[in-house]
Amino acid sequence: MKNMYIFREITKELKENIAQFPVVALTGARQTGKTTILRHILKDEYEYFDLDDLDLQDRAKRDPKLFINSASGKIIVDEIQYAPELLRYIKMKVDENPRLKGRYILTGSQQFLMMKNLSETLAGRVGIVNLYPLSKDEINKNNSLKDSFTEACIRGTYPGLVTEKNIDSERWYKNYIQTYVERDVKILYNIGDLRTFNHFVIILASRVGQLLNMNSISIELGVAVNTIKSWLSVLVASNIVYLLHPYYKNVGKKLIKTPKVYFIDNGLVSYLNKITTSQNLFSSSLVGPLFENYIIIEILKKFKNRGKDCEIIFFRDHAGLEVDLIIKNRDKLIPVEIKAGMSAKYNTGDNIEKFVSMYDKENIVMGYLVNLGLKSERISEHVKTAINFDFVDN
Repeated sequence: MKNMYIFREITKELKENIAQFPVVALTGARQTGKTTILRHILKDEYEYFDLDDLDLQDRAKRDPKLFINSASGKIIVDEIQYAPELLRYIKMKVDENPRLKGRYILTGSQQFLMMKNLSETLAGRVGIVNLYPLSKDEINKNNSLKDSFTEACIRGTYPGLVTEKNIDSERWYKNYIQTYVERDVKILYNIGDLRTFNHFVIILASRVGQLLNMNSISIELGVAVNTIKSWLSVLVASNIVYLLHPYYKNVGKKLIKTPKVYFIDNGLVSYLNKITTSQNLFSSSLVGPLFENYIIIEILKKFKNRGKDCEIIFFRDHAGLEVDLIIKNRDKLIPVEIKAGMSAKYNTGDNIEKFVSMYDKENIVMGYLVNLGLKSERISEHVKTAINFDFVDN
C-alpha cells in the first residue's frame, strides 16, 4: 500500500478556503498528511518550500522579503512557524492584489504559534483549516466499530502507519516522540527539562479520559502547577492532546468545571501505555478510557472535516451524575454515553434519562449509547444504541 493516496474528508473544506481567501493556513500535528493532501489536490500549480530544510529556513529568516519576492507564482510554505518573519511580507504581497485567491498556502504543526502570528499579521486575509489523523471512514468505511477501534489503538491513525504496513509502529512512535520533543518542543518552546516533559506526556496518557488534576501531576513530577499548565498548552497547540470541557449551564446544581484529557491519536496513547496487541488492549484497565477517547475524537473529526462549528462537551455534577459526551449541534443537545462493551444493560441509559429530566426544556430529541455491539436498539425512552456515527448528522 506504499504511496497509496487516501482521500481525505476535509478536501472540500480545504478547496473552498483556497477559493475564498488569499492565504490558507493548514494546521495539524506532524505526519497527519498536510503536504500530501496539498500536493495531491494542487498538483503542480504551486512552488513548494519546506522550512524543515535548515538551508531554506536560514534563507527565509535572513532575508524574508527576498524569499517571498523571489517566488514567481503561488507558493506553499511548509512549517511556517520556523520563519514567522515571512508573514509580514506575505501580507504586503496580498495587499497589493487582495482579489487573487489561494495565493499562499501555509502549513504548520504548532497551532498556537501559527495562530498567534496569523492573527497579528493576516487577520481577515486567511482561512484556517485543521487536518487530523485519519478517521474511521478514511481508513476503512466497511470495518466494524470494534475492528476500527482495535486498529486505531494497535496501529494508530497517522497516514504513514496505515498505508505502509511494513513499518514497525512501536519504532515509528518512538521516533515520533523524539522528533516532536527534540525539534518542536525544545526549539520552539524553549523547554529545558525534556526528560520531565516526556514523563509528563506519559502521565497524561495513563490518565486518558480522566478529569485533569494538575495539582496531582505537579506533585508527582515535582514541578510547579504553572509549569504543568504551560506544558499542557504546548501539547494542545501541537495537536497531540485534546481537552474536553464540561457543560456549565446552571440548574441549581454544582457542576464540575475541570476538563478531561484525551489524545488526538489512540495509537500514541497505546504506545505510551505499552499496549501492543489486541489481547493487551482488551485485558487492560484502559480499554474503557481508550474507547471513550476513540469515539470522542472520531466525532470531533466528523464535524471538523466538514467545516462545521459544533461544540462537544461532557456533563458531570458533584453528586456523581455524568454523561460522557454532549453534542451541541445547532439548537439541539445530543447526550452520548460511551461504553466498551458488546451489549446494552438494562440500566445503561439511566444517566442520559436523568440528564434529559434535568434539562427537559432543552431540545433533546434522543440520546445515544455507543458501544462495541453490532445492533441498533432502543434501550429506554430517550436512548438508542448506535453502531456508527449517523446520529452526528441528526
